[in-house]
Amino acid sequence: MIKRTAVLLVAFLSLPLIAQESGFQSVADIEFVNQVADAPLARVSDAVGLFAMFYGARRPDFQNNIALLRSKGISIPETLQENDVLRRGTLALLAARYLDLGDSFMYRLFHTTRHAVTACVANGIMEASGSEWDILSGGELVEVVRKVAEKAGGNK
Repeated sequence: MIKRTAVLLVAFLSLPLIAQESGFQSVADIEFVNQVADAPLARVSDAVGLFAMFYGARRPDFQNNIALLRSKGISIPETLQENDVLRRGTLALLAARYLDLGDSFMYRLFHTTRHAVTACVANGIMEASGSEWDILSGGELVEVVRKVAEKAGGNK
């Protein structure tokens, strides 16, 4: 009797996890975010995967995530490779393109990493310290992505 009750209790408590198997709140997505947050160095594939999660369609394959982002209008520079370390300017470029930041006059004209960082700082997404060449940790990446999600406010 106790075993049956324990099994039913575990099954009942796991129903919310089973129901979350699609979209941004799936267990695999939460594990991925935790894995990225614990990484000492963020990779380009981590950032691309997190931005693909905004559309509820993150795949383990880097090229599929790139194709998804490009189909949504977020162009990724061709020179970026999956295992490259993530630099602040690259993340700012992804964030600025995702949020369609046109506030910064120079970013609107040139769309460079330097001006994307300036646009992100002006919008409160990034801190004013550092340059576009700074290498980010996983925790820093997750924090910036959290601010991007907050700024988007579910509008995408």
